[in-house]
Amino acid sequence: MNIDWGNYNPYIPLYSGLLGSMPRRQAKEEFDHLMTAREGRSRELSAFLATQDVVLTTDDEGIETLDSWFVENVELSSDNRERLQNVWYAIAVDIGLFMGDLIISQCSHLRWEFFIWGKRNVSYQRPVIMGFQEVKHPKYNVDIILALSAYGLRVASGKSMERGLMSKMMVSMRAKA
Repeated sequence: MNIDWGNYNPYIPLYSGLLGSMPRRQAKEEFDHLMTAREGRSRELSAFLATQDVVLTTDDEGIETLDSWFVENVELSSDNRERLQNVWYAIAVDIGLFMGDLIISQCSHLRWEFFIWGKRNVSYQRPVIMGFQEVKHPKYNVDIILALSAYGLRVASGKSMERGLMSKMMVSMRAKA
């Protein structure tokens, strides 16, 4: 499906490249920039989804609707079939921020954190949710944005017809909170 992106203003990072490969100072600046942009990104996502006849809500049904819209529309890049179209990474960021803020509002001891433990960790220097109390590992985290990007890539490439990951993530985070 072709989406009219004309009304969508995607998040623009300060730096290009992988956060885990950046100097710590730059990655931290990017994290701070993203955290500052959170509230505006949720409004942008909500306004854009309204043009797609999708209402962004915080209940379980709303997350399921968001997931269905994402799965039905996410597309690969026409230049590189191993990547999503760039705008879909921006959508993953916006949805990830929305979901992260939602789980934090439901479980107040959870928080956004700049993950700096383990340079080989896939979430190194990325924005993650931490503070889970029902797990033994003190550095347990959920990298929602990375998970949504991977989900979109699997679905768009036909490697998975998976649906409902967003709801499953919310249920899992609540159980581990």
